[in-house]
Amino acid sequence: MHVTLEDCGINWVPADGQRLFLDAAAGCLHTVEGRLVTSLQLPDGDRGTAEPGEAAARAAARGPLPSPQSSGSTTVRAGLVSAGPAVRAMLSSLDGSMTALRRGGRQLEIFDHATGNLFVEAPGAAEPGKTGRRDVDLLGFFWVQNEVGEPRLVMVTPLGLELYDLQPSRQGLRPPVTLSVPDTQWHLYDRACRLVILGFGPGGSRIQPVLFVPGSGATVRLPMLDLGPPWASSPVRGAESPEGAPVGPWCVWLLAPYRRAHLAFYDASAGALRLYRLFRDASSLAREYPLPGPARRIALSLIDNVVAVHLVESHVTLLYDIAGGRPLDAEDSSGSEDVSGDADALGVPHPSPPSPAAGTAASSLNALQLYLPDWALDAGQGVVYRLTLDLEEMTRASSDWDMRDMLSFLRRRSPSGVPSRDARAISVRLLRQAVADGRGLAAVRAGFDALTHETSSVYAFSVLEEHGACSGELPSEVIASQLFRPLLEAGRTSPDRLLGCLLECVASWECSGSERLDPGMGLVLWSILKQLKETHRVQRLLADHPLLISPELAKRILADGAAAGVTPARVAQLFVDAGHADEAVRLLLGRRQVESAARLARRLRVTAVPPGEILEAASASGDALLLASVYRLCAVHAQPAIPPLPIVALNARANYPEAWR
Repeated sequence: MHVTLEDCGINWVPADGQRLFLDAAAGCLHTVEGRLVTSLQLPDGDRGTAEPGEAAARAAARGPLPSPQSSGSTTVRAGLVSAGPAVRAMLSSLDGSMTALRRGGRQLEIFDHATGNLFVEAPGAAEPGKTGRRDVDLLGFFWVQNEVGEPRLVMVTPLGLELYDLQPSRQGLRPPVTLSVPDTQWHLYDRACRLVILGFGPGGSRIQPVLFVPGSGATVRLPMLDLGPPWASSPVRGAESPEGAPVGPWCVWLLAPYRRAHLAFYDASAGALRLYRLFRDASSLAREYPLPGPARRIALSLIDNVVAVHLVESHVTLLYDIAGGRPLDAEDSSGSEDVSGDADALGVPHPSPPSPAAGTAASSLNALQLYLPDWALDAGQGVVYRLTLDLEEMTRASSDWDMRDMLSFLRRRSPSGVPSRDARAISVRLLRQAVADGRGLAAVRAGFDALTHETSSVYAFSVLEEHGACSGELPSEVIASQLFRPLLEAGRTSPDRLLGCLLECVASWECSGSERLDPGMGLVLWSILKQLKETHRVQRLLADHPLLISPELAKRILADGAAAGVTPARVAQLFVDAGHADEAVRLLLGRRQVESAARLARRLRVTAVPPGEILEAASASGDALLLASVYRLCAVHAQPAIPPLPIVALNARANYPEAWR
């Protein structure tokens, strides 16, 4: 299977009447059993974007959270709550210092773990400058951070948002800052997007996104988005227009693939999933993916920036990479029809739910509780899973996929040390097979272009921002050492074939604007030319592809001696072209071409080789004319100044009497 369940090592004992609340923003799983409340830390914390602030000092009062890699307990805290109605919702603040419980109705119980205080709050507090309370319902709540990094509680009511800060005494909440969105019917918050969307209007189909600006505590209204049918948005005056299907959290999701905020909307009447890109001043339809057959219930996950659409009743999972330029179609081994989306989609049919990883017990898709971005809970077995992509299996089933698209897809994946998700190793294997199997040079070049020409892509750049490197990005040293060198040493691929593929690889790097290549690429070129017994071609090839020039290559050519057919002067020029003029000067001195070395040092202002060293070589020659010529070349820029020529000549005769006889 292309999607697998990876056991996170978080387990609990299931019990009758137990309630689970996955708090992805705070990186916790809360379990409620009667009056006992337990919070478990999720591995790797969370993948949100909020920055730590001054509240970290308060969080230290309750002690450090256990490391996800530690072998100890993953329990953050456990305690008893007061008797009362069942807990309906539970969320912790982003720094973990506070927790809010909703038991029912309009009230929230808020616990301050640093001080032990407990206070009860409800929405509808009077606005600043007014008295009395408003009787409003509580639709939901969530936590953000204010401008100084302290917890800020946001309550959602039919009138909009109420933002509460802590009182200085930490005995309650300050009067709210309100953001009015009348007729709010539902909401959805995502920390990675830093957005909350409020649904209002006919059927809740009109969307008001609100952005929480990081670091400032400010809120910004984004342009409204209407998900309803046209007749619901602008009916004819005086006529009753039919309402469309209601819109709510069951068909709307907030996603942040490649760290770009998107709103996903499943239009059941059209059988399509639409992805809207949200900007500060606009929103636009980015992608539309037709889904196969009627689907009454779907769920979404975001697995390594790939949108996974789970058709729950059909036990089918579809994968869509919004950065894909062309379709990547996979054949289903069970014989079902291809269900890939439009030309920008990666559609992968699954005849069964996401499969468990090795050593993991199987779980039915209906038994899993799926949470964004990639969490899955098995309440029956008490296990937390994370959805992952099996890239190895995907490439194994991709015999008909375009090689460039497949390598581009791998390039955009996050780094991983797991073999089945190691995009770099898989990319090397694909390219090595393409070179060894005799695939056309155009296809091989397209594969190299996929790895070298997408650095400026906003999608590849977002992976670079987050991880420092794309997982599938192949540095030239990896291509040299793991692609061409093994094929050359194995001897099963003809040197002519390797030479052609190597030059296509170098040309791809040159077209991408790269300024350097690993020296191993030039050494591989030299080894191939030696096998072909065509070392005389190296000068022409290096002139055409200067990125291959390196000091290591010049030394290797020099070590091979006269058999290489390359003169020392040409090797010295290789050193100069590689930016190591001092090595070129020393090479000429070693070959007793002292005057050429002096002229080169003067022309390129080489300071790494002192003039005294060049004069010493001229003195050892026993040639008075050469010594005078070299002296004139070295004396111009010598620092400190060298002695006059007569003194230098006397010293030369004294130090090398045999040469001056």
